[in-house]
Amino acid sequence: MSIKNNNMKAYPLPERIKEARLAHGYTQIEMAELLGVTRQAICQYESGSSHPKPEVIGLLQDLGFPLDYFYKDVAYQINTPIFFRSFKTAEKREREMLRVRIRWMVEIYFYLKSFFDFAELKLIRKEQEFYSQEEIEKIALELRKLWGLGLGPISNVNLLLENNGIILSKISLGKRKVDACSIVNTSQYEFRPLICLTADKSSAVRSRFDAAHELGHFVLHSWVDEEYLSVKENQDRIEKEAHSFAGAFLLPLETFSHEAYSLTSIDSFINLKRRWKVSIAAMIRRCYDNNLINKSQYEYLQRQMSVRRYRATEPLDDVLPDEQPQVLRKAIEMLIEHEVQSPEEIRESIKLPIEQLEMLLAIDKQLLRKKQEPHLKLVK
Repeated sequence: MSIKNNNMKAYPLPERIKEARLAHGYTQIEMAELLGVTRQAICQYESGSSHPKPEVIGLLQDLGFPLDYFYKDVAYQINTPIFFRSFKTAEKREREMLRVRIRWMVEIYFYLKSFFDFAELKLIRKEQEFYSQEEIEKIALELRKLWGLGLGPISNVNLLLENNGIILSKISLGKRKVDACSIVNTSQYEFRPLICLTADKSSAVRSRFDAAHELGHFVLHSWVDEEYLSVKENQDRIEKEAHSFAGAFLLPLETFSHEAYSLTSIDSFINLKRRWKVSIAAMIRRCYDNNLINKSQYEYLQRQMSVRRYRATEPLDDVLPDEQPQVLRKAIEMLIEHEVQSPEEIRESIKLPIEQLEMLLAIDKQLLRKKQEPHLKLVK
């Protein structure tokens, strides 16, 4: 049986081999063991200095990828940094796994863009290198005004971002320590921010905060390049600024301060959480940072959080509904419903593992697995 069709190149593309490895979180040694070759061979495959033999190419499918994936051109170039929201202890391989997923989001976006006009991007973009807390508060209010939000709680953060031209996806990577990542440009010709959230350990409220954090990068840091971000001091500062923006955007002081002033009871914060859909931990910190509670009150509340074991799981985490991105899913559903593309045509065009594609699109697990049926009409 031939391992390539007439549309395939002679050999798998080096960047696709590397991408498949990173998607699984494998080291080159682990990949070599899986394929029965040496680490040096994997290094050569990924650099393009050597090509895998036919029997090795067949084994690439054991990674769960359709064979065509390894021959598909990378027709885009991400030319801006990828921002990661993660624990400091997150391993490089975890960031790489998420980096691959957001690259796949770009591929899906470009595929769908040939059929749809996505929502116009409405966004404020600042170009300062440093921001004071006061400046961040003002910028967050400026964006709220642009989006017509008022000063109350936001009912659905994901839908809000999508309606204003930002593309979102939510995926599962297992018990990892990376919460989200984002890019501000899909290409040099278009400013179209994308956010990839993880659903493994985040509650609904933490996921909302992650999305607002990435939004902060789009507003405050769209000018940042890879060289600037590679400096740890710069990276730490912009992460702190994006965190402050998320708090200011979700909890505008003018209204939140009236409800949270001098609250010293965890139970009172539980009631606020139901209304604002922000974690108790984040609300307590916002109160302390803005002098709504003093240091002794803050420390008492922190102790109560530990005593009640709220660090990992808070009250209402299992009650408040999770927000799912909708735009990519609806686009795929429309293509199929209006018979513009069949499930098979979509799979063959995007060429990703079906499970990964379903997760990135947040679609029903059977939607893209349907086989094309002949059109029959009864004659009366």
